[in-house]
Amino acid sequence: MNDPEEIAQSLRKTAAQLLDALPKNAQNEIAGQYESKMRIIFEGNDYSVAAETADRVIGIRTIENGRMGFLSTNEGNGQLSESAAEATALARLAPPSEFHSIAPASAGITAPTSKHRHLDPELLAMDPENAIKHLAILIEAATSDPRISIDRAEIGIQFSLNCVMNSNGLVSEWGISTIDWFAMGMAREGDQVTSFDYDGGALRKLAEARDALNKTGNDFRNALLQSLNPGRGESYKGPVLLHPRATSELFQSAILTNCNARMHQDKTSSWAGKMGHPVAHAGINAFEDPTDVDRPEGWNAFDREGVSTCRHDLIQSGHLKFLAHNCFTAKKAGVAPTGNAMGSARSIPGIGFQNPSFEAGPEIQRIADEMLLNAIPKALLLVRFSGNDDPVSGEFSGVAKNSFWLENGTLRPAGEVMISGNLFEMLKNPLAASRAHQIFGGSTAPYVLVDGLSVTVGS
Repeated sequence: MNDPEEIAQSLRKTAAQLLDALPKNAQNEIAGQYESKMRIIFEGNDYSVAAETADRVIGIRTIENGRMGFLSTNEGNGQLSESAAEATALARLAPPSEFHSIAPASAGITAPTSKHRHLDPELLAMDPENAIKHLAILIEAATSDPRISIDRAEIGIQFSLNCVMNSNGLVSEWGISTIDWFAMGMAREGDQVTSFDYDGGALRKLAEARDALNKTGNDFRNALLQSLNPGRGESYKGPVLLHPRATSELFQSAILTNCNARMHQDKTSSWAGKMGHPVAHAGINAFEDPTDVDRPEGWNAFDREGVSTCRHDLIQSGHLKFLAHNCFTAKKAGVAPTGNAMGSARSIPGIGFQNPSFEAGPEIQRIADEMLLNAIPKALLLVRFSGNDDPVSGEFSGVAKNSFWLENGTLRPAGEVMISGNLFEMLKNPLAASRAHQIFGGSTAPYVLVDGLSVTVGS
């Protein structure tokens, strides 16, 4: 693998050359991105190297008289002047907007520091043979019971370096190496087959991977085996206990969408005009933290526009506290960008969140996991939701997968049942919750007991 410092220097050099080639009377931004990936796949009871690639992409954005042109290219230095000219030509054909803008110099840094790079030498030196050995740990743990059938499992080694420079003098650079993995499959016993399930994880240090891969395999196996021999339940409307996995899936849909400033400016958010006002129960808290390097899938020192990231409280004691801005929405609102510009060098910046987390405050009855399970006379424990949700109306409906019937502390597997309700009503009326748990996708969330959901058992 190429030397990270050499790659970083090359990205900076290219960005500087492009800035020199673009019109001086325009606002110009160069986003450079280098990614190397190696993915090992287990499928059909065999291992294969699916991809071992290195990709360098440069995104050129220029704004002239309110007209924005954007071009991404992986061409070398010999085509820089042509790429700059093409981006300029695109800008002159685009419709104008007074809100197109790039980040001020103060939003980034003037020189990279070690805290903006998290590179593990062992991961950078990883070869396919060693990667296969690591994936085998996951496979062996998961299939230690012959009833487990793995449809597909993967392990990936990734290394990325990013650089953003603009004509305001901003220079931001950051990079990380990670190992990530997942397994998906089912359990079979006789003629019985469970629903598909999946599990996975990510780390930034190879030395920690063996134990984590073994744990994922064991957890995956046990979850599938617990889904065998499902019992038939009854249709009802009432309480449902959300597993942390389901809490995260459903809460993210409602909260993250409605904390997006673009949704508010376009008047499509249900929380428009509610900044500082209650939008959820007083015990609901939500935040994002892209600076948490222990959750590497969502770590970023800077956003797509080179703006420094930080932790943001989205919902605090049930009140809306934060709207995420990129430079466009920030200029339109007359505020500073928040470090939430998302996307790669291949595209213009959007808006998004990293490492979202949800917590229950003391205003909700906080109960330990086992006590919470034992305290519920009868309900569905929703582990995984598969369906549709509308973050504007809050309505959702779909199928409860890998879930359980819960009765006085006793769990029995549930077949696939229909479930529906309203996201905003869930946020406003939780009955009880546990402490927050880490979820393999980088999020954290508690068990939450909600009421008023419709559970429908098929005929």
